[in-house]
Amino acid sequence: MEAATIQLTVPYDLLVGAVSSLDVEHKIQLHQLLSKQIAREQVLPRPKPIEEGRAAVDAFAKAVERALQESGMTEDELAEALAPHKSSHLK
Repeated sequence: MEAATIQLTVPYDLLVGAVSSLDVEHKIQLHQLLSKQIAREQVLPRPKPIEEGRAAVDAFAKAVERALQESGMTEDELAEALAPHKSSHLK
């Protein structure tokens, strides 16, 4: 005998009520089934902070390269120009 497949649209409240009326064993079985399905369907996104950090580093490197080309400075000269200088009156 071949199993038939049907699709039903069940209102959420009715579904919750039906699940609530199940005995504990059936609730556990349903929980296990749902957990497996959720685990299969869940796609872990790439961590955004890592992507954003890489993009920021790349953007900074491009900005430094552009500044070096436009100014004609060496990396050391640019670093010296951008470094905070201590005032001579602060000790």
